[in-house]
Amino acid sequence: MNRTLARPGGESTWFSGVPRERSRTGDAEGHTDELVEQLRKIVEEGMPARKFTLVERSGTARAVHGATARFHGPAHAPQWQKPDGEGEFAAVADLLLRGLAAGPGGTGPA
Repeated sequence: MNRTLARPGGESTWFSGVPRERSRTGDAEGHTDELVEQLRKIVEEGMPARKFTLVERSGTARAVHGATARFHGPAHAPQWQKPDGEGEFAAVADLLLRGLAAGPGGTGPA
């Protein structure tokens, strides 16, 4: 299952259960750290553009990674072929993006 997620600048990022390149570290923990770092950069880019509220970047990136694990973690690969998989991903992505935009009190961008 392939999917895209619009980044704050409008650019789309391709996501799949199969990484496009092998982890530079060669282990699962290192690969996870690379993914979390990519998410941290996306969150950081969205803050000046006022797409996301001011948040603690690394913790937020780790939370987003955890919330989306079933859509990219190899252990969940059999679920990726479910007919409603795209809709489930879209619902989680929408929830996360709206939550980041709403801010800590749910009142909108800071």
